[in-house]
Amino acid sequence: MSDSELMLDNTYASRIEGLFYSKSDEKFTVRALLDEVFGNAHFDNALDVGPGPGHITEPLALRTRNLTLVERQAHYEPILRKQFPNAKVIISDFEGAGLHGPYNAILLSHVLYYQPVESWSGLCAKLIELLAEKGELYVILNSDAGDWWKIVHHYSPKLAGHMAFHYKPLSQFKRELASIAQVHSHPYRFQVWIEPGATWPEFIGKQMLEIKDDAVLEAYDADFAQFVKQFKQVDGSVVMDFRAELVRLRRL
Repeated sequence: MSDSELMLDNTYASRIEGLFYSKSDEKFTVRALLDEVFGNAHFDNALDVGPGPGHITEPLALRTRNLTLVERQAHYEPILRKQFPNAKVIISDFEGAGLHGPYNAILLSHVLYYQPVESWSGLCAKLIELLAEKGELYVILNSDAGDWWKIVHHYSPKLAGHMAFHYKPLSQFKRELASIAQVHSHPYRFQVWIEPGATWPEFIGKQMLEIKDDAVLEAYDADFAQFVKQFKQVDGSVVMDFRAELVRLRRL
């Protein structure tokens, strides 16, 4: 695996800052789920790879004596240092962070999308190698179900070359992971709401599919507007039902 394949680019974290976190209830749902999964556990050492602004780091931080945060985007550094003053913050990609472990818990939330899909299992294997005995890697990804998947599944065959993120069906990825780790999954769902007057090239094209080519967005303007009619509407807003999973991995 090349160095470039190991770079955990958090451009996705920047994008969902204005979508999944500001227009949805996901951060509350995930924090509650992590609190439930962690329970009364206490970790000597834990790692969060790609925390972004730290929206869902708190359940891990509250239970960890020595917390390490590895974040690629430098503009998140002051936010993380202020929010988690006792954590070790490393501004680096995964490969350059000099991590050795062992860690009792590692969190990898919504950051695999910017890695080639063929590298996903290998990257998880490297993180599993950093785990202490009975430690767990927690991988969070959108699933191949729900309204997010309807959009991605529908448009990927036509527009994959213009999309800036990568995805393989989570059901397929979990089967691959079963060959390198014990796998236990916690599905969850959350809602994303889009206010009246939203432009669909902006929402579906730029935010959901992350297409930067204005000519492509313009060409699909009518298509996006027609496609979105299938989703639930409440008081003029479109409300989408998204599905994701917290996948727990432990050494075989």
